[in-house]
Amino acid sequence: QTARVYVEYDADQLTKPGLYVGVVEALRDGQVAFRLLNTIIVPTRFTPEENFTHTFVDQTVTNWKPQRHFLAVPPGASAMRLTLTAPEGKTSKAGIQRIFDPNGSRLRIRSNGLDTDAGKRKAVWSVTDELVPGVWEADVVSNRPDKAWPYELAVRFFGLHADPEEIAEWSASSSEAQIGRASCRERV
Repeated sequence: QTARVYVEYDADQLTKPGLYVGVVEALRDGQVAFRLLNTIIVPTRFTPEENFTHTFVDQTVTNWKPQRHFLAVPPGASAMRLTLTAPEGKTSKAGIQRIFDPNGSRLRIRSNGLDTDAGKRKAVWSVTDELVPGVWEADVVSNRPDKAWPYELAVRFFGLHADPEEIAEWSASSSEAQIGRASCRERV
């Protein structure tokens, strides 16, 4: 016997960025016949009003359970910079261990975490050539299973801006007349 199940979610209830999990149970004769798990990700969105920047403040990563940050790439972005810092006056050995693209593929990054005991209060990662539209995930982790570390994570997106918006022709020779002009306002 086949049946169709339609599930609707109230978007007004899912406004805070994060990971939401729902369970739909099908009952037959009072017993659970099957469970349908649903995962909904509400990413942090970046806008021109905030200069395509967001800082996650007063964060703590506990044990080896990652703090997962979901980031929606704004249209036209060509680079993403993640800056992990230790809050002033606090000890931290948090680090970004994994960055996932919208397809769930793990980006190859070098290990680069905080170590305030050694004087390292800031670590920076940049994603440029690999950056594609969609929702990315950055996981902040602790260096040990028995520690909780405070951190702040600043995320900023950059793009290339051209004036005029469409460059019809490009010349590499400085002796030729200028046909269009391109300027890079932000660099990573």
